[in-house]
Amino acid sequence: METNPTAGCARSNRLLLVAAILCGVFLRLLYFNADRFHADEALYAGWALRTREDPLLIGVPVDKPPLYLYTLVASTRIWGSSEFALRLPNLAASTLGIALVYRLGRRLYSQATALWSAWFVALSPFDILFARTAFTDPMLVMWMLCALCAAAEGRWFWAGAGLGLALATKQHAVLLIPLVLAAGLIQNSQAGRSWTAAGRRWKAAGRNWRPAVAAMTGFALPYGATVAWDSVRWAQRPGYWTQSALSYGGLAWAPLARWGERAIEWLDWTRYLVGSPLLGVLLLGGCAALLIRGWKLGARTRKTQLDTLFVAYALGYLGLHTVLQFSIWDRYLLPLVPLVGLMLARTVCAAVRGAAVRGAAHNVLTAAMLLLAVWGGWQAAHNGYPVGGEHWAYQGLDQVATYLKQNAPPDAVLYHHWLRWHYTYYLHGTDFELRWWESGEHLRREAMRTPERAQYIVLPDWRTQEPDAEGIRLEPVYEARRQDGSVSLRVYRIELEPAAQRPAAQSAARTEASP
Repeated sequence: METNPTAGCARSNRLLLVAAILCGVFLRLLYFNADRFHADEALYAGWALRTREDPLLIGVPVDKPPLYLYTLVASTRIWGSSEFALRLPNLAASTLGIALVYRLGRRLYSQATALWSAWFVALSPFDILFARTAFTDPMLVMWMLCALCAAAEGRWFWAGAGLGLALATKQHAVLLIPLVLAAGLIQNSQAGRSWTAAGRRWKAAGRNWRPAVAAMTGFALPYGATVAWDSVRWAQRPGYWTQSALSYGGLAWAPLARWGERAIEWLDWTRYLVGSPLLGVLLLGGCAALLIRGWKLGARTRKTQLDTLFVAYALGYLGLHTVLQFSIWDRYLLPLVPLVGLMLARTVCAAVRGAAVRGAAHNVLTAAMLLLAVWGGWQAAHNGYPVGGEHWAYQGLDQVATYLKQNAPPDAVLYHHWLRWHYTYYLHGTDFELRWWESGEHLRREAMRTPERAQYIVLPDWRTQEPDAEGIRLEPVYEARRQDGSVSLRVYRIELEPAAQRPAAQSAARTEASP
């Protein structure tokens, strides 16, 4: 009985892809609900809950486009308003991203590269740790991959739609447009044999407007809906682009003297893109070797052009974030994960081929590469890297919210310095009055305004300042603990000492006695 080796190989590849996806999902679900929301996550979650009474979010200064926010709304309508439900969209986006990077790798390079890149993305510490957050970035990366896959296949309408959906998710998608267009042009150039072929393709597109029109139409549909949503709010609120500039101070050149320091800080985050220093060294050395070898051949191959594009884009992306005043936040690097996965896969495939040619133990080398990635993924799954949400910092915040809901009067005053955005989610639906405090003296003055009301303050164990002031006393009423048993947050009831109220009473008496 004859067997079809091609069919057997295809079946084996499908099984390996399914294994990568299942492994990725398993690692992403470990510790999935262990951490409480970061401040930005809580803010987005609070906005999602607010849409029940304010569908267009006119009552809050929104600085993000609406697609991700309404995805959270849909998830809460189906699964409830728990943290688990609010994290599910990113888990789905990250899981789909594993399959998409496989499809992209197979289209641009080879079957082996596709499988390796899927495994590296599935095991990337960055991808694992952000998949269980409520940040906007995992969905942004998913739409980026959709656009790249469509562009690589010459489906320009869907490439434009993917970019439009990405820009409807987060403004950072503007930086992805050159990558998608360049990858599509290189891949669809005539045989991809030279850079001039890509240029000829571009000129041909200038004579035949159908690809350009298709891409712009695909882009206009989702982004036009985004502008329409934003325009409804303009009468009462700034647009989200304007509000983003107000919230973050806009973009400007970073001081030249700080470029070196900023570059080091960004590079410090990049070491978590792959889970092993050895894989990081292999990636750097492998990329250099691939480019040198490819350019020695005159860059006549499409693969060399794509390698050059991905490496140049990653370096340019880091450089742009260095010289401009972007906040140095780990989540901004998430779009580099698929590119790192592809280039690391290219490097590993070349190393394995070279070892096989020299008679090296092919299976041992393959297993070693995979084990290095698995180790990094396993560490990430157990919160072993400081990436993603705030690990451990806010554990117990849900307990605090439950305590306040059950024990504080409905008109209680709750003071905040670090937890304002958290309260928009964890205390949604309550009538507590939230007041900001700047210093101990400021807290005392605020507390004296309403001495007849119950007043509380929640202090984390990592606080950077103390609310100390004469005339007030903080009475501890509740402690929240982390999973390891340590105290994370304490709830205090604010008590006014008699001496603190005396100046106010004397002032009132003088006012009454005056003619």
